[in-house]
Amino acid sequence: GSITLEAASHFTKKMHASIFAPAIQAVESDLFKSTKFLLDVGGGSGCFSIAFLKKYPKSKATVFELPIVCDIARQ
Repeated sequence: GSITLEAASHFTKKMHASIFAPAIQAVESDLFKSTKFLLDVGGGSGCFSIAFLKKYPKSKATVFELPIVCDIARQ
């Protein structure tokens, strides 16, 4: 897929704001307590992986996303 930088930035910021709190709640529920490696496909800003790794710092997470979105997430 392709998307403009402006559209990707807008979408990524909106999704981060919408998903971060539910991601924290999902991770805090201990649903992922036996997960050692998380693959977050379409992970956007990486907010789910961030929440996961804060709770389980010895685990690993990979965010699979469009290159332009990865550039935005790094910022």
